Amino acid sequence: MHDRTIEAALPMPDSPGRLFTDAQLHARACIVCGRPSGELLRAGHVRTEVRPGEHLVWAVVACPEHRGAAS
Repeated sequence: MHDRTIEAALPMPDSPGRLFTDAQLHARACIVCGRPSGELLRAGHVRTEVRPGEHLVWAVVACPEHRGAAS
């Protein structure tokens, strides 16, 4: 698996970039489709900007169907 970081934004109003749910950022749902059940596999990291110039990095998971799309 190639570990990569996806640029993203926290799911807040007026936030630029891709939005993710709390479950997706806490590795409880597929980072691509949001499915919370079934087998979830490591899929790299998402980097979110919480304030200009300040970021958090989250280890994320994906379902087998979307693991290739996420890593």
